[in-house]
Amino acid sequence: MKTFIMNDKNIPAVAKLMEAIKPEWWSYEGALKQLSDARNNIGWLIGDDEHNPKGWLLCSDDDYALFLNLECMGFDDAGSFSTGEQLQALFEKAEAYARSKKYPVLRYMIGTSEMSSFQKQELSEYWRQALDEIKSIDVSTDDFLFKFGFRPTGFIPNCYGDGHHAVILIKTLRRITQ
Repeated sequence: MKTFIMNDKNIPAVAKLMEAIKPEWWSYEGALKQLSDARNNIGWLIGDDEHNPKGWLLCSDDDYALFLNLECMGFDDAGSFSTGEQLQALFEKAEAYARSKKYPVLRYMIGTSEMSSFQKQELSEYWRQALDEIKSIDVSTDDFLFKFGFRPTGFIPNCYGDGHHAVILIKTLRRITQ
């Protein structure tokens, strides 16, 4: 499969894919809006051609914060939504883009609904220990993220509702100096 940068011509095909493999998260209109949002989005898709995508990775480019934020991703695994190794070529594109802009990190936030150890728990003052104890329900996705160099660095409490926290994952791309 080949990789392509997202543009106005192929975004509708990606929106159809998003709705087809994860309709509980995206309607076609909602996916199209997210992909077309004017907030400095950049994304890539993977497929045999750019009008029949099998997967995508959407990022927001935040010049002010000096990082590339991974917004959403997915892959059509025989009709089922998946993330992980099938998207490696797109992660590599995002990393190369971030490095070209001299960003120090890639950032991704994952909800604790996918983390068995923190679903619906209060985050106590011992959050550093909590980061060390993160256990995943979907091991294949998290194994890929960890192999690719992402590490948990913090939480955003109740980000997705009561007891549904976000775990902030980053991949360091260069040393940050003052």
